[in-house]
Amino acid sequence: MRVGIYLGYPFPVLLAGEGIGRYVVRLAAGLLYEEPGTEIHILVMPPNVTEVEQMFTRLKLEFPSRLTIYCSDDLRWINTGVPVDLWIVPWVGLESAQYLTKPLLVCLHDLAWLHVPELEDLGKWIDGTAKTLTRKAAAVICNSSYIRTCDGLDYLKLSPEKTHVIRPAAPAEEYSSFALCQEQEFREQYRLNHNYFVFPSIIRPHKNHLRLIKAFFRFKQEQTTRKTELDLVFTDYWENFYHKSELLRGCDPLFDSIKFLGRLPAHALPALYKYAAGTVVPTLFEGSCPFPILESLLMGTPVSFGRIAVAMEVIRDRGAFITFDPYDVADIQRAIGELWESGKSTAVKQKTALSYVLARTWRDVAREYHTVFDRIMG
Repeated sequence: MRVGIYLGYPFPVLLAGEGIGRYVVRLAAGLLYEEPGTEIHILVMPPNVTEVEQMFTRLKLEFPSRLTIYCSDDLRWINTGVPVDLWIVPWVGLESAQYLTKPLLVCLHDLAWLHVPELEDLGKWIDGTAKTLTRKAAAVICNSSYIRTCDGLDYLKLSPEKTHVIRPAAPAEEYSSFALCQEQEFREQYRLNHNYFVFPSIIRPHKNHLRLIKAFFRFKQEQTTRKTELDLVFTDYWENFYHKSELLRGCDPLFDSIKFLGRLPAHALPALYKYAAGTVVPTLFEGSCPFPILESLLMGTPVSFGRIAVAMEVIRDRGAFITFDPYDVADIQRAIGELWESGKSTAVKQKTALSYVLARTWRDVAREYHTVFDRIMG
């Protein structure tokens, strides 16, 4: 099977820091490991070729004859020059994908603007493209039953037969392939001199950074000496933060406890999780169970997260977790306090409660994709 992955973004995108970027790398790895006869052909447009080549460096070295990257924005050439049997289109906003001539398997991660009012402008931009691509698609893949129902069946009016739920997996294989940086070296490199909670995420309105920061400040204002040595760490740049003026008003004494590390390379994330005191995931909305929940538990670090539908969908034993209303600053503050007081040993209970999810691998994901491939190709 010759599988194309269409990364036809005509503008620069920081894919390595986006969920979609991590998703396609992990999916490609799963497909290559699971089926020796699978070839992966990745199409990227010129603005992003350097980053995509870097993202796939490890896989390219391991599978030099089975993974190929092409750079072009000429649709005529793409349709004749890239030898694929079908295309995986990982984002419903890739307008040029509608002109591909081979069968399309479109990933409907989410239509976030339907769920988050702040993203209404995004919806105006790509809503039409999403409808066109999913109508044209031979199959549509959703990462959760919630998205399949709300976005796929109810909003896009797709047929049940066309839509499939394939849940992502924790990146156990990927993380085990990285050499874990020693704690002292890691802390020195990123100037992490104190205990810290972490939320590894790009900054977007629905990621809910501002409420998390406000809750963290409130937690620290009710402080003991011990609490003053706790920082809150983000993996994006301060320059990208939407609410600079609001954050700075009245919070100067506490601002030094907020650390913006920028976009970390993938190999640094396991250490970031492992050496954290806890991971807090305040996102208002995701298309599947948020990656940081699974990634953090893989590295033995406990988590606290917002009660959103896609997380609750896969978590059966909710009593093992510290959850909160992501719209309620006071409730987030309470959860931060509970996570701090419970300590890292809480991760053992949480990992046990979520063992059936953590046991899922990207080879399992690939196997389910192959089932859909077989249906498409007859």
